[in-house]
Amino acid sequence: MSADILRLIPINPEYMPDALSRERAAVFLKSLLLPNPDPSRDITTKVIEHVEFIDQGGNFERIVCPCCSSELTIKWWHEVMDKAYEKRFADLRIITPCCHTESSLNDLQYEMPAGFARFVLELYKPVFIDPILELSQDALEKLQDILGCRVRIIWAHY
Repeated sequence: MSADILRLIPINPEYMPDALSRERAAVFLKSLLLPNPDPSRDITTKVIEHVEFIDQGGNFERIVCPCCSSELTIKWWHEVMDKAYEKRFADLRIITPCCHTESSLNDLQYEMPAGFARFVLELYKPVFIDPILELSQDALEKLQDILGCRVRIIWAHY
């Protein structure tokens, strides 16, 4: 059975909000969802020891250079990911193969969005009170204020 997962991660892969901010963010997100007796739809907060790649699952389309907008090959991306993984993603710096510009694995334009993080807010099969707005700009700004950082929205599908 397939599932959609909403993941929210800090833009800065190393950023870790304090425990109170993480809890407040989860409570705030829960207030935006329709009440649901299914506990598997609860919000989970993940604190990860080392930076990890937070993917979009089957929503992956392509990867684009943030400097020149060229599409990057999956082969190249796998090579640089393997190299970065050897150091547990402690160094995400790369040189793009298209325009030879210094960038970061985290700054690549993943379509649909993905990124790197040590902290993840995750909602399994979210059903928002207002399905048209989903996570509104106002709600996103409030969540960022609570966490003390800007966040990236990742819609994953498995």
